[in-house]
Amino acid sequence: MQIHFLTINIWCGGILLRPLLRYLKETDADIINMQEVFNGYGQNPAAQPKDQTPPPEKRFRTLEIFTKELNYPYMHFAPECMRKLKEGTFEHGIATFSKYPIVSSKVTFTHGAYGEIEEKRELFSQMPRNLQHNVIDANGTKLNIFNTHGIWGEDGRDTPERITLGKTIAKHVARIEHTVLSGDFNMDPNIEATSYIEKHLESVFKNELTSTFNMKRKDSPGYATAVADMIFTSPDIHVTNKACDLVDVSDHLPLRITFEI
Repeated sequence: MQIHFLTINIWCGGILLRPLLRYLKETDADIINMQEVFNGYGQNPAAQPKDQTPPPEKRFRTLEIFTKELNYPYMHFAPECMRKLKEGTFEHGIATFSKYPIVSSKVTFTHGAYGEIEEKRELFSQMPRNLQHNVIDANGTKLNIFNTHGIWGEDGRDTPERITLGKTIAKHVARIEHTVLSGDFNMDPNIEATSYIEKHLESVFKNELTSTFNMKRKDSPGYATAVADMIFTSPDIHVTNKACDLVDVSDHLPLRITFEI
């Protein structure tokens, strides 16, 4: 049996929402891991202005819009925080969309805790992060799909927080069959933090990519040689095809794999 899997940081809820939706419909993956997803006013209805329902832009209602527009009957959202933007305060997190049933889900915070955080550059590194684990029943085979968004920083080098993140993820993915881990890790693929994960999982792209950023949407030349997005698989996953699509649908480039189980 073959599974088509995709991971993408959709850029602040989907700043390029129309081309993003078109791309997701065209690729028609079986399972999608997303980062920077919005869930409207989420767990804090008090944040909703009395005279404004729903939020002013569709991208702040990612879950609602994608559920309506895309053909995925199963979805799980892992909220990280209430993100305070100039447009309002909206629930922010990561999500998995699946054509196959999600039979169980677990969320573990890897950095900080759920709460409100203001949109300031100096606070980006303090933004709460979590690890989402969905067990998906693909025609009788249980897939362990992990999704995460790493700790932001000016560079991708090791920090105590990133090393802790790597160790935490490694602990959760160790000795589990049929595992796929993906996300925007916000760190270099070849640092100590990543090595803990690679003790248990194989990096699909490893050193094959120069960058996972869409340079049409980035000003700093440093992004041209930055690989932040990754996919890891357990040894029992046989990857038959992989791609990093050069498409203008986000400030990140999507990664896709096809694998056999």
